Amino acid sequence: MRQLAKLSPWFLVYSSLAAPAFAVDATTELLAQKGVITAEEYEKIKKAQNSQATVDMSDGLKIVSGDKNFSAQIGTMLQLDGVNYSSDIKDVAGRDLANAGSEFRRVRLSINGTLYNSWDYKTEIDFANGSQLIDGFVTYRGFKTSTPIQLTFGHFKIPFSQESLAADKGLTFMERSLPNAFLNARAPGAMISAGKDNWSSAFMLYGEQISTAASAVSDEGGGAAFRTSWAPLIGPGGTFHLGASLATRAPSQNNTASTTTPITYSDSVRFRSKPESNIIETRLVDTGNIANAERTDLWGLELGGSFKTLGFNAEYIDTTVHRKNNLDDVHFSGWFAQTSWSITGEQRTYKGDKGLFDGIKPSKGIDQGGIGAWELAVRLSEIDLTDGDLVLRNKVMLPEINGGKERNLTFALNSYLNQYFRASMNYVHVLDIEGGSFADKDLNAVQLRLQFAY
Repeated sequence: MRQLAKLSPWFLVYSSLAAPAFAVDATTELLAQKGVITAEEYEKIKKAQNSQATVDMSDGLKIVSGDKNFSAQIGTMLQLDGVNYSSDIKDVAGRDLANAGSEFRRVRLSINGTLYNSWDYKTEIDFANGSQLIDGFVTYRGFKTSTPIQLTFGHFKIPFSQESLAADKGLTFMERSLPNAFLNARAPGAMISAGKDNWSSAFMLYGEQISTAASAVSDEGGGAAFRTSWAPLIGPGGTFHLGASLATRAPSQNNTASTTTPITYSDSVRFRSKPESNIIETRLVDTGNIANAERTDLWGLELGGSFKTLGFNAEYIDTTVHRKNNLDDVHFSGWFAQTSWSITGEQRTYKGDKGLFDGIKPSKGIDQGGIGAWELAVRLSEIDLTDGDLVLRNKVMLPEINGGKERNLTFALNSYLNQYFRASMNYVHVLDIEGGSFADKDLNAVQLRLQFAY
């Protein structure tokens, strides 16, 4: 029995190696404090513990090496949408262009992790429409500087606009606002970024989007983007955020007459927007192809914050297309303002080193005996795609670029059942359309979403 008593502490330690890391550490510390094991034995046990990988399934399947230098995490996200429209939008044959339907908005599988505690990686594929690369990048953050600096290369989000950079699973509304039509969300490139508790900055050089390819005898488009943010107030009671972005990009040269001599090219850009609902195929505002585009310059401003259970965000984006052959530049703009209220008392979290707000998380999910988190939100947004000198078209004087000006009002009700499941209902009302192909037309949409993110 005496021999068994001597072995029992060691049995407790080594049998717990398969348990969660916090349980192993607690057992070892307790035995060391009571003098059951020596300091030398304690160090040997800790070394053995550090060689054991741990598994965490609280948010996706995550495996972390014992020394915390390596990790891998597998995640998924599903979004199922349904919508019903009420509109007078029809084609020339009188057929309704806004039809009720359903779709998988996003079906994603991702893997991300860490290497040598200095490299981060992520790959994410969307299978909602075939297969499409969403993210595929590597970040190095091993610089020994007082201010954390990161280098990222691969395919990832362009640093412009807080709304554009926000994670899809945490958006307050089912779709981003109208002025998001000015932005390319992601592109292949390289970025340097830095940030601390209340500020962030990022600069990126990028090429053409993967889905857009220039011909073999033409130049590919690309550009540069810069974003900075500052939060003069961060605290448990409230947060105040300011941000600004700049970007410039050149279009791809698409070969339009490869059999001619010399070869001719057509550089063009196009802006168009759905009415904050994805299932409808029709864009209510659309510039059409703007030819002879040399480059597009954009700048944007951000304002955001939270006060206890209230949140607000507003952005303005200004876009100028510079044209060749002595043609005048054309100018477009858009903005949105939104506010939200957490009925159940949760607060939005803010990442100061990224300059981004996260969605709310329920303090007590339905599986814990609570009612989850409930949120109400409203947004007003506008985009103006009309500019240029008046020209005569079909005996009517119209602006050269008559894309139209649209203004929307959207309401949202969100139910966060727990940290994985969410249900959303949006009501979208097109307040007004000026100019373009659908001037003075009406559209209302009631749309629902079920989301699972793990």
